[in-house]
Amino acid sequence: METEHPTPAEIVASIYHLLTRILLLLPIKSLTRFKSVSKEWLSLISDPAFCQIRNPNPNPAIGLFFPSDEPHRWLSLPFRANKSIPPPFRSSEFTRDSLGFRIIQSCNGLLLCITSPRYHKNPKYCVYNPTTNCFSELPKPNERIVFLNAVCWMSLAFDPAMSCHYNVVCLSILSAGVNSGNKEFQIRLYSSETGSWQLCGEPFEAPLNFDNGVYWNRAVHWLGSGKGDSFYFNIDTQVLDKMPKRPGRQGWNNRTDYYFGESCGHLHLTEMTGPSIGFNVYEMRRDYSEWFIVHKVNLSSVVYSNPEMVVGRAYEFGLCNLVFSVLAIISGEREEDSFLVIQLPGKAIRYNLVSKTCENLPVVEDTDMIERCLRYPGIHQGFQYIESLSCV
Repeated sequence: METEHPTPAEIVASIYHLLTRILLLLPIKSLTRFKSVSKEWLSLISDPAFCQIRNPNPNPAIGLFFPSDEPHRWLSLPFRANKSIPPPFRSSEFTRDSLGFRIIQSCNGLLLCITSPRYHKNPKYCVYNPTTNCFSELPKPNERIVFLNAVCWMSLAFDPAMSCHYNVVCLSILSAGVNSGNKEFQIRLYSSETGSWQLCGEPFEAPLNFDNGVYWNRAVHWLGSGKGDSFYFNIDTQVLDKMPKRPGRQGWNNRTDYYFGESCGHLHLTEMTGPSIGFNVYEMRRDYSEWFIVHKVNLSSVVYSNPEMVVGRAYEFGLCNLVFSVLAIISGEREEDSFLVIQLPGKAIRYNLVSKTCENLPVVEDTDMIERCLRYPGIHQGFQYIESLSCV
């Protein structure tokens, strides 16, 4: 009986399948280098389907980006000494003919950025992958809308576990609004799948600026100030709704500092209120029913090891007398791997939320520059770096 030999097409298919399985086992940083091996490898590694399978889920951040005094330069702070972070926009066409660029938001491996234009031109927005150093410039949502922070806010919505495509939410100011203190807004939604913008709903009034948006649970979230309302916009239903009130201690209306961000599918909030050496880390339930406490943080050991963070006499210190700021809350694959990134005068530390231990984070850039960037207060200055092969 004659043995059936595979056809050339079957051989090629089996080799391709085997190559795919091997490449899926490699680190993301190695895959970005292997794109230059051949056109076939470039095509395979750049395939959105391959990228979606290879991107880990969950995928914790491995570092932060910070602005520097130089407009074209951003600094990186890795969470591990053996993990290096590439600087964003290395030799990119997007920043050419501009005075620099600013990161607006980090979302699951992608960055939403804006240029500082020369000669009073309108700024440009783009979605950028710092791992692959690829970007895609966003078209204007409407010819009548001028891209200036004074009249519009942009927020990125991207979940690589659900889709290889992303959305951008644009809120533009139409007028000062009818009610005192409110502005009238219009929402537009961009889809990378269609490459176009669409109008979402009717204009509405709100008492806040829609900056520092945070993506979570298929929605972009904006935190109101003080006791004001907070909102979220669901990408699928295209409906704007209110979030539960911010938690806080009774009798303390002046919030001295806070952190609001997402990590590995968890929406976190910290608020430092009143004279206390500790604070709570809150998490939002997925049905938006409430903020609940997930961690209680006591900084006594941190203060003892870092007396430079105390302002005034040590025996009187509370949060109002401590120089520090929460830069990030990172959820690990296991609960015991979750930690805070806290900035102190001249350095940053990693504080484990379960073991209550801390360690200094490695400084890989110029020390003086890092010290200038990690000053108190540092709200919304650090942007998570998450390794990703996602296409833009």
